Amino acid sequence: MATRNTLEELITEHDVARVVGLSVASVRRWRLLRQGPKYLKIGAAVRYKPKSVMAWLNSRDIRRQTLLQDRLCACLRRFAVLAGVEALRAVLYHVLGKLR
Repeated sequence: MATRNTLEELITEHDVARVVGLSVASVRRWRLLRQGPKYLKIGAAVRYKPKSVMAWLNSRDIRRQTLLQDRLCACLRRFAVLAGVEALRAVLYHVLGKLR
């Protein structure tokens, strides 16, 4: 009878790249830019908890991002009389576009 370890198995950046269908370089870039899933550093090694990867993937749901974008744009339209709002709107569209 095998005993189950209570510790969660950790996965590598190569595993994460395989799961999301992108290159290891993309996963490394996410770490550099602090955009990807949470990770652990164990010496020089980088490891990920599967739960963290799944939570990050769920947070990338385009429906949620579109809802956020729609709400921000609605707020901007309400306050369009303020000076510089068009510039702010352009910046927000640019930033929100990067989330996709």
